[in-house]
Amino acid sequence: MEASSRSSLEAGGEGEKRSGSVGDTPVSARTFNLWSRCVDRRARQPQPLAARFHKRYRIDEATGCWIWTSDVWVARNKWRHTTAHRASWEIHNGPIPPGLQVCHRCDNPPCVNPEHLWLGTSRENSHDRDGKGRTSRLAGETNPQCKLTTDDVIRIRALIASGAKRGEVSSQFSVCRKTIRDIVRRSKWAHVQ
Repeated sequence: MEASSRSSLEAGGEGEKRSGSVGDTPVSARTFNLWSRCVDRRARQPQPLAARFHKRYRIDEATGCWIWTSDVWVARNKWRHTTAHRASWEIHNGPIPPGLQVCHRCDNPPCVNPEHLWLGTSRENSHDRDGKGRTSRLAGETNPQCKLTTDDVIRIRALIASGAKRGEVSSQFSVCRKTIRDIVRRSKWAHVQ
């Protein structure tokens, strides 16, 4: 530090009390606070993943689930992020082998309790979902984007069976010819007899 700036710092500025020092140079309270905040920020080390993780969930006493209360994404380090349940698995059980997913036994997506998690393939996860009845299949009129009714499908099949052309039937019901073909082949609306 130059002698002129050192003497102004030692003087403490106009009316400011000296409250600290940088090295052997006393500085004003404002300067010292600004300097100490910068030093603290630089000296602060990022907390390990486990320490950050265990601050961000609450335990549901009824189910035993650890309900994640923060953002879904958890930073492993400066460049890499993961989802909360995958981070929980890695903290408590080690790395996740390639090609496997972390699945929930409790069927509660925000749960990060490692006792409620298991590793499985995509197929196993889908079978687990289907077996527990969590598949939402919006078939037929239950689908909000549906243009046809069950009665329309029955009429379409009857018209095609009587020899009507797909193009004419598709324009009559305002759907494409592929939809008519799929209805006739029963790849769509298969639940309608």
